[in-house]
Amino acid sequence: MKRVFRIGTGLSAVATVLLALGGLASAGASKQASQPAGPATCKVARGTFRVEVKLSGVFESTKTAEVSLSPKAWSQLRVLKAVEHGQAVKKGEQLLWLDLKKIDKDIKTRTEGLAVWDVSVKQADEELRLLAKTTPEKLAQAARDRQRAAQDLERFTKIDRPLAEKTAANTLKYRQDVLAYTREELRQLEKMYKADDLTEETEEIVLKRQKDAVARAEFALASARVAHEKQMKITLPRQAQDVVTAKTAKDEATKSAETLLPLALRKKRFETAKAHRDAEAAAKHLAKIKADRTAMVVKAPIAGLVYYGQCVRGKWTTAATVRPKLVRGGDLTSNMVFMTVVDPKALRVRAVAAEKQLYRLRKGLKGHATPVGYPDRKLDVAIESVRTVPVAPGQFDVVLSLAGDSGPITPGMTCKLVLSAYAKANALTVPASAVHTDPAKPKERFVYLKTPGKPQKRVVEVGKTHGDKTEIVKGLAEGEEVLLKAPK
Repeated sequence: MKRVFRIGTGLSAVATVLLALGGLASAGASKQASQPAGPATCKVARGTFRVEVKLSGVFESTKTAEVSLSPKAWSQLRVLKAVEHGQAVKKGEQLLWLDLKKIDKDIKTRTEGLAVWDVSVKQADEELRLLAKTTPEKLAQAARDRQRAAQDLERFTKIDRPLAEKTAANTLKYRQDVLAYTREELRQLEKMYKADDLTEETEEIVLKRQKDAVARAEFALASARVAHEKQMKITLPRQAQDVVTAKTAKDEATKSAETLLPLALRKKRFETAKAHRDAEAAAKHLAKIKADRTAMVVKAPIAGLVYYGQCVRGKWTTAATVRPKLVRGGDLTSNMVFMTVVDPKALRVRAVAAEKQLYRLRKGLKGHATPVGYPDRKLDVAIESVRTVPVAPGQFDVVLSLAGDSGPITPGMTCKLVLSAYAKANALTVPASAVHTDPAKPKERFVYLKTPGKPQKRVVEVGKTHGDKTEIVKGLAEGEEVLLKAPK
């Protein structure tokens, strides 16, 4: 018996079934949409985990020679010309030309003056030698003069004055006696001739002579009285005064000589020593000026490139200030670094790290530098040192070595640094927000594991955290699912 199927009827049935199923699906979807969504989760996955430190750096030379002038005696440093900034120079090549006319003139004048100093010193030496020899002789002579004056006073007082007084008295007495004798003789003659009643011519002559003798004796006596009076009242008192004065003068002269002559000798010694010191100081000053003159012919201490100014941690901070001073008529300042010659091939990188980056940096840490001017180049670098003394608040110096040829890079250019602080090829990681800490146990870390029921708290051991990822060392397995936020 054959069965006959009605296609239309069959299609209607199928359609009815599909509509029914659609209705069920719509009902299920509506029911699901009405239920609240579950917490956000993430599966634990394995992959390469890197911790990179990014810094900005500047290329600097490890072989530099600062150029400055530190004159000891000369102050004027006027520029005639200088080599250009960036010029390549050889060792010993002149870098700077200064105006030397005034210093050359000063050296000539001081050299001539030094010759005069030499003569003055020799003269002072001879004067000192002579004074040292004559001072004891003058002191001895002063002592002798004093002794002689004392002897003269003693002799005058004890011998000469008494003798002079006695001599004056005897002379007066002698004249008195002569007058008396002469008068007596005249009286006897007159008496004798008067008795004769007749005076002869011869007798007259004898009488006249005797009278003249009496007159002369009277005059001699008068003169003797005057001389006696003068001797006793004027001459001897004056002589006595002169002898006493001479004695006093010699005493004072000797006393003064004993004080002044040694002082004069001492003063001369000081003056001579000062002359020697002054001459020596003049010679030293001249030597310093000559040394300054030699140093003012400024030559390159090493071969390399000339940079204006001073390099401070890889940057030429004083170049703009120095440049106007290196033109004709410019004046340089003592001890100012106005040029630096650098070897452009001996390069390293200097960077500044923030304080929060220090714990990731260590000596030997490697990475690469990308020069800002040559972004297609990657230069291998490694940390040489990390200085823990800040160069500015929150900033610390990092010095890195370069490996290989740096090509066209020159000191002062900048770069971007990427340092690989940590790398693991097959590390388990989760978002950093999925790892939590209990304030009561600050060292403990945990996550919330998604389970069919309530999320499970699980303690984990973490490794490094970088950006939004944290490495899980222990406590989770690949494929497990953790909540991104702690459940409420």
